[in-house]
Amino acid sequence: MTEGELAMLDFAVKWAPFGGGDEHILPEFGVFPTVFYQRLQRLLTHHPGVNDSVRRRLDALCTLKLAPLHQNKQRSYSRVPTVRSSALDRKVDGHARTTDSTACPPRCGGGDLDSDGLLRPG
Repeated sequence: MTEGELAMLDFAVKWAPFGGGDEHILPEFGVFPTVFYQRLQRLLTHHPGVNDSVRRRLDALCTLKLAPLHQNKQRSYSRVPTVRSSALDRKVDGHARTTDSTACPPRCGGGDLDSDGLLRPG
């Protein structure tokens, strides 16, 4: 096993209990997580020296990470959810308001939103 393969294996063992550490893969290895998990899975298949329980656990992680996603869902490697157009609805003081509404609900003291979306006193 090469040093790079050992580094991948060590990284995967370290981060597997925490969901894989996807956000650290690109800076650490210079590849996207998908490529990392493909290489790791290949490494697990071709190197018999890896402990069986570790192999099974990491292979399950790779399979999960490489599973095809729903076609309308984008892959995100961040823990921060992606913003979708339906997520543009906002709530102010318990009142739902879409971004194209500029009036503040009466309960919050009146006022309008300025061009930056900040509340101007009414």
